[in-house]
Amino acid sequence: MPTITANQAIRNAVAAELASARFYTLLADSTEDRETRAFLEEMADLERKHARDIEEMGTKIVEGPLAEQADTDVSMVETLPDWRYVDDITLPQALDVALAAEQQAALYYDALADFLEGPAMEFFQQLAKQEEEHAAALEKRRKKLGLA
Repeated sequence: MPTITANQAIRNAVAAELASARFYTLLADSTEDRETRAFLEEMADLERKHARDIEEMGTKIVEGPLAEQADTDVSMVETLPDWRYVDDITLPQALDVALAAEQQAALYYDALADFLEGPAMEFFQQLAKQEEEHAAALEKRRKKLGLA
């Protein structure tokens, strides 16, 4: 990974979370199952909230405005693009996709932390931990439904 500033890394993280929200919205539109649609819409809402939280906390870390836009394509950080074209996704599939996406995001944020120092490094380590916690919650939900 090339050198990246904390400012740009945070903007990229916000963009990744918003891309994830769009991904879940598109998946929700692909299903007729109300429970699956509700789950995917919930995931989209959570990703939008996560993006707002990252931006809010991030501006405090960099003590000012963030970069205007992502400097790289981060649309795959917390998505599985091959699933975008699946028709009528089921709840078990949606849970599997969300679990894999959260795990992938945790790895990305952990890798970003390796390239930063101080508060920015700690910020991305915390983001990675949050994504791991999201994955654990999804795994628990899968088990509750007898899918694990």
